[in-house]
Amino acid sequence: MDEKISIAESLIASGQIEKAIEIYLEIFKSSPNDQKIAKRLSELYLWTENVQGAINVYEMLLKNGVSNYDVLSNLARWYLWNGRQNEAISIYEKLVEMFPDSANFYKMLAKLYVWNNQPRKAIPIYEKIIQLDPLDYETMIEFAQQLVWNDQQLKAIPIYKKLVKIFPDSLSFHWMLCQLLVWNNKTDEAKFEVEKFLKKFPLHKNALELAVQLFYYSGQWDKAQEYAKELLKIEPENQVAIKIINEIELQYSDYLTGEFKRLSDTNKLTKVIYPFEFKLFLSRFWEFALNFERVELKDDRVAGRGIGYGGVLNFKYNFSRGNSFELGGGVFRYDGGIFPVWRFALSLNLFDKIYPQFHYKRSENREGARAIEQKILIDDFTLTAYYQVTPVFGISFLSEYGIFSDGNIKRTFGSYFNLIFSKKNPHVVLSGFYAFEDFDSIYVNSIPYWTPSNLSTYWGEVGIEQGFWERILIGASGAVVVARSPNYQKYPTSLNYRFYSKVWFGNFEIYGLYERYGSSVYNYRFFRFYVKLRF
Repeated sequence: MDEKISIAESLIASGQIEKAIEIYLEIFKSSPNDQKIAKRLSELYLWTENVQGAINVYEMLLKNGVSNYDVLSNLARWYLWNGRQNEAISIYEKLVEMFPDSANFYKMLAKLYVWNNQPRKAIPIYEKIIQLDPLDYETMIEFAQQLVWNDQQLKAIPIYKKLVKIFPDSLSFHWMLCQLLVWNNKTDEAKFEVEKFLKKFPLHKNALELAVQLFYYSGQWDKAQEYAKELLKIEPENQVAIKIINEIELQYSDYLTGEFKRLSDTNKLTKVIYPFEFKLFLSRFWEFALNFERVELKDDRVAGRGIGYGGVLNFKYNFSRGNSFELGGGVFRYDGGIFPVWRFALSLNLFDKIYPQFHYKRSENREGARAIEQKILIDDFTLTAYYQVTPVFGISFLSEYGIFSDGNIKRTFGSYFNLIFSKKNPHVVLSGFYAFEDFDSIYVNSIPYWTPSNLSTYWGEVGIEQGFWERILIGASGAVVVARSPNYQKYPTSLNYRFYSKVWFGNFEIYGLYERYGSSVYNYRFFRFYVKLRF
């Protein structure tokens, strides 16, 4: 064998590489486990640009049980040169098993997985590389990108937080972090990071738009307004900023309202109310409202008449979007009698899905003969919970317990659902309602209303709204109502309707509504009109 090797080397020295290959190939066939001969033969193949020849040699070594660093690493490299990436993957998988501390082998395997549309296999490989070398920022960047592209955004967030610390002046890393936090509903963190981002890049239009929407829809309308104004300095016609500023002015500007209400029902009660309200937004946390109203009551069953007036001062504190409490108190006067009224309300927002509310209210009652002649107060406790099941479907539950100062009690339980068919113009909603009212003891000491004990009411409604030119809104709804008593007596079906319209003109808002609602057991007609002036 030594003589053949000497001849082959002489041929190489004289430039006769092909003949030398024939001799080394003959030697290798007789000694297929000889790695030294295999290495020389593969070198000769590569000199002649015959990569496949080199691969064949090392595949033979591997087949004959020679599996070490040199064999595997060379074979993997030559597979890549020859475009055989799947075979290279199998070799690198063996290499990382044999050399688990080699970051380079893991890096190459991760790249091959990505190049061959196997990114999910690459993700644990990237994790291993970072464990081996926490300062490998290039791999960290690739890892974060793959997490984002393969629907593992929550895992990408802590990686981008590290990258932002490592590269504090990188716009791309910080901007991606802001977007990931928004996409994954981490609103508080997103607001914090967006503000940090804007301190470094105050003219970034997309970040300003994001800040406007984040702070507005999370209830921080004061900050949203500030960012919207900054955005308009950069882009005066920006529609996001214009829309949000208009909505803020519409919803959170101080206003004065004058109103007229008239209700008449099947119990021959007519109530006319003239409410006035002044509301002041001290900040996004504190709201202040002063309400004054005059009430005219007429009960034609007993020729009863009553006139009253009074006012309530109400304070509301907004912890955050959807989380608030209200406290109010005041006095009313009827026919020479003065009595206090007050209210308390607690509203919560749980996970932007569930919205429980608790209300307590003490108020006067002027319905029925005794109520008109004397002072009867009601302590009313109400608990509601609304659950937004999907973006277009929600359900709610209600429980109400009213205690009358003359010893009567009224209990109400109900459930409600709404299904949105169209969110855009026109806005179309299907609603359903069930209510159970316990009248066992109500008004036993006065002329009773004609209502059966334990009345159940079923209600189905379709409503539609159409806006015009962002200044006019017209709406209408129709409902079918069926009432049943405990002995399953079914009362005639009642058809209900509602029409309303709202018009915005400068700082003025004008609203009108007329409706006929209720069951055949009890129903009412109601008219409402108000003018609101915003400052």
